[in-house]
Amino acid sequence: MSTPLWSLSIPGASDTFTATWTLSHLGNNQSPALIGLSLIGAPGARVFDRTSPSFGTDGSAQGADFVFTSGALAGTVANYTNIVSVGAAPPVGDLFERIDVEFGSGGLLGGASLGFVADVDAARTGATVDPVVPEPATVLLTALGLAGAGLVARRRQLA
Repeated sequence: MSTPLWSLSIPGASDTFTATWTLSHLGNNQSPALIGLSLIGAPGARVFDRTSPSFGTDGSAQGADFVFTSGALAGTVANYTNIVSVGAAPPVGDLFERIDVEFGSGGLLGGASLGFVADVDAARTGATVDPVVPEPATVLLTALGLAGAGLVARRRQLA
């Protein structure tokens, strides 16, 4: 069994609204850098609550966006995906099922740690995840890639 190369904790926290999450790279300076992190609320019925719009979803308190509290890596991007709606109301844009974080500055190096805030709440009864709809540019690029692969295969057949 291999030794884990990272740990994620929320020391002494009972509420993630103000608590600092700590991500530590347990490797050494020869270990590959951690280049990203995905926090997924499902299947544990958890949602990530953003600050904007504040008090957006009915019954939702103010959230806290992903932000570094220590060890910030320049160029880091946090993308919230899989928007959540509650009941029959359309999603407001403050609750999400997932955060994908891409670390900048070459990633988190071995032996380093960083701290961040990200508010996670228990999902209310009736919360549903809206399906992710790809952007039109993504669909177009995928179609072009498939068409190109088909042309290459056809040329090989004819040759």
